[in-house]
This record gives sequence, C-alpha cells and structure tokens, in this order.
Amino acid sequence: MILKAKYAHGPAAAKRTKAGIRYVTHRPGRETDKPVIRELFGPQTDTVSKESAYALVDASADRYLYRLMISPGGETNADLRDVARDTMEYLAGRLDAEIQWIGIEHRDHSANDHVHIIAAVDRRLCVRDLQGLRETAARSYEQQLDVVTDQGSEVAHSQDRQIQQEMDR
Repeated sequence: MILKAKYAHGPAAAKRTKAGIRYVTHRPGRETDKPVIRELFGPQTDTVSKESAYALVDASADRYLYRLMISPGGETNADLRDVARDTMEYLAGRLDAEIQWIGIEHRDHSANDHVHIIAAVDRRLCVRDLQGLRETAARSYEQQLDVVTDQGSEVAHSQDRQIQQEMDR
C-alpha cells in the first residue's frame, strides 16, 4: 500500500489546498488531454460539491490541512472510497477527534488507481500516525479484495454448476 502525505499550515494553507482540490477534480484523463471532472465524496456521502470542499478549507484556517494519496499500486476492483473512509475513521479514533475531510477517486489517468483525501487535522501527524494510516488502508483494501474474490468465486462456481448441468443433459 502506498501512502503519500503533504500538509499545509498557516496563511498560505487555504490557497494551496484549494489549488490541490481544483487539480484533482479537473485533472485530464488517460484517454484525453481535456480535463475530466470527477466527483468529490465525503465520510457519509458519495457527492460533495467543490464549494463545500472550499468551505471546509476556509473553516479550517487554524488547522493542518493534509493532502493524502492512498494507492494499492495498480489497477483494482476494490472500492477505494470505502478504503478512504476506513482509513479516516482510524485517524479520527487515533486522534480522538472528529476529522473533516473530502476525497476523490482517480481511476482514469494512470495505471495506479488511487484516492486523494483532503483532511483538516488539529495537529501535525507523526510517523506512527502515518504508519497507522498505511496499515489501516492496507487492511481495508485486503478486506475489499476478499469481498471481490468471494463474489467472483461464487459467480465462477455458479457458472461451473450451470455448465455441468448442461453437460449432464
């Protein structure tokens, strides 16, 4: 599991973070040079407006604004939104604080599917915090793969049974 983290704090933090939001929502796709508009998501919703994301940034002037990127390191069928949600839930528990954040999935501009997260945190994250984020993301991703594999196995077994039934006729 790959985890990248950058943060901004202080007077320029909001401007940098908003630029990051614009970049990840409008980055060109693999198939085109034209910007592809992607939907932001949040802890409990699959759609967050860019204006709401900017409002989160503006309301977090005295906090550390983290730009996180989580990637399994290739293409995947796993639900990276759920991986992001599990990872941020871990961070909220570790810090014993409510974490305001938004995310965006990127599956269309590189061979490495990933999710970007913008999070407002009350303090600078330490190495253990970041290690915990990576470990939680990896566990969540593995659970996602188990679900996808189990569903695929069930479909394959069902298809095998159908073929066997047809051969027995």
